[in-house]
Amino acid sequence: MLVSEIDLINILPSIRNVITVGELRTLFPKVGNDALMKFLKRLILKGTLLKVKAGLYATKNASLIDISYKLNSETYLSFDSVLSKYGIMGSVPSRHVAWIKVGSPKMFKCDLGLISHYSINSKYFFGYRTVEGIQEATPEKAFIDICYFLSKGKHFSFNITSEIYVKDFNTQLIEEYLQNYPKRFVDYTKKLIEQCNG
Repeated sequence: MLVSEIDLINILPSIRNVITVGELRTLFPKVGNDALMKFLKRLILKGTLLKVKAGLYATKNASLIDISYKLNSETYLSFDSVLSKYGIMGSVPSRHVAWIKVGSPKMFKCDLGLISHYSINSKYFFGYRTVEGIQEATPEKAFIDICYFLSKGKHFSFNITSEIYVKDFNTQLIEEYLQNYPKRFVDYTKKLIEQCNG
């Protein structure tokens, strides 16, 4: 049995334009492995699919967020990827998305851009919600995550004190989140908030 490109193209939007080899095998169970690999190769050569990494493919219409979540669903979207979405910062990351995870940090580069998975201690892995099937930090937690990584020496492509509109935050939620952190970090974050307000 041959795999139909039209069938696959019709299915892709319903799975956010990102697909794994395992999902292809499920969709086309009667197709042998060799035929499936030849089919994938043909779609890549035609430009219908892009190879993100071994076993993971996407269309040019796929978002980096959907690709990232398929790479590792035990993450949450954070940093400027969240703040720009809600209009809380001026600059918008165009070809980069940043996620928080527990475990080793990882970076993935594909034709659509850069995906960064930053590692955090499990006790700070909170403050996220599910929005349209994707786990993302609340804007307040995304800001705290930025402060946390700044305190560890991480540099960002944006200026936290001039590009983030802290007046739009729920200050009560920030206070609630900060109760989970050591006093030194709480003081550091509050000082940054004052600088942002200045």
